[in-house]
Amino acid sequence: MKTQRALEALLTERGGGKAVDELVERYEKGSGKKADRANRVLALVGRGGGDRGLYEALYQRLVETAPLAESELTALAQRRGEAAVRALEEGAGAAAARAAVGDTEVAGGAARKGIQTRLELGAVGS
Repeated sequence: MKTQRALEALLTERGGGKAVDELVERYEKGSGKKADRANRVLALVGRGGGDRGLYEALYQRLVETAPLAESELTALAQRRGEAAVRALEEGAGAAAARAAVGDTEVAGGAARKGIQTRLELGAVGS
């Protein structure tokens, strides 16, 4: 139960005062059943552990919202660019040989609920 309370506290810290309640609401809609949160009083008699699925969803939400250092974001952008080039190479034939990953840079003003992406296309070797 301490772990479940700690997960709730982390989500509240990252997402604000209503983050846990909003996640519980989404979980109930998705699962079709009422969420059973950890209860200190019931835990004394071995029945307050809460709904495992709820806390798995809560943990997943924490993973999704974990802050990343700028160097980690830059490395992620590089890997995404490399994956895009590989996909082009697999599907575009000879023309794909001209595809390359350039330098990555931080996109300014990225929103918390989205990822800003910039793609530059240019003629190479013309």
